[in-house]
Amino acid sequence: MDLSVVGPMARSARDLALALPVLGGPSADEAKAWTWQMPAPRHARLSEFRIGYVFDDDLAPLASDIRALYEQTLSALRKAGATIERGWPDGIDPHAQMSTFGFLLARSSRRTWIAPGANERASASSANPNDVFAAAAVEPHARWLRETQRRLTCRARWQRYFQTHDVFLLPVTVTAAFPHDHREPIDTRVIETDAGSRPYVQAIPYWSASATLAGLPATVAPIGHTTAGLPVGIQIIAPMWEDGTSIELADLLSGSIGGYAPPPEAA
Repeated sequence: MDLSVVGPMARSARDLALALPVLGGPSADEAKAWTWQMPAPRHARLSEFRIGYVFDDDLAPLASDIRALYEQTLSALRKAGATIERGWPDGIDPHAQMSTFGFLLARSSRRTWIAPGANERASASSANPNDVFAAAAVEPHARWLRETQRRLTCRARWQRYFQTHDVFLLPVTVTAAFPHDHREPIDTRVIETDAGSRPYVQAIPYWSASATLAGLPATVAPIGHTTAGLPVGIQIIAPMWEDGTSIELADLLSGSIGGYAPPPEAA
């Protein structure tokens, strides 16, 4: 899948850093000509980081119990001396970004969930031209090329932003862990929050679309637990190829706000 990504899960940022050299780099025939080297983290102290962030959006409002933890994290970063700036990078429209992401994701997944309902989705696309999931079933290849060009433009704008900023903080999703919902088709699934019901296909990918669409590394670092005891993480996006920078901030955060804590059953 064009948008699919893989990465390790670990109990600490340091373990993530150890895993990257194992997973990264060329393999098979590519190794005959290609070499690979991970850039060093940009900084080694929280006070040196220039950090952007956005924690709110009308399309994906956060549950109140995780919002409080995000605000506490910002306070800890400010106290440590980091430079903090709120707002999306110039030229980044999160709604347009989500539209491009949705189309490309649906197009690459069409064999699994679009094709079986192609006739219905063709009707849906005619009724609502803004339904990118329906459009992915019927639009010509030229639409895919246009959306891919928008994707590359988005990447260039993020890279320009990272000339003056080191990382960008976003939520992981709109709530902490939620009950599994396996209803089909996928666009019938919902997630319940104290802000109301949110469509699964909107709430889950919305905050992760930025990194995935632009091909940027993202590290999720633990920042605490809800009153119900559910773990909450924060998404740290770094410049393209600079995974070490997002992992380094995750490691520094763990020293500031506590880091990973095993669930009671595993403690």
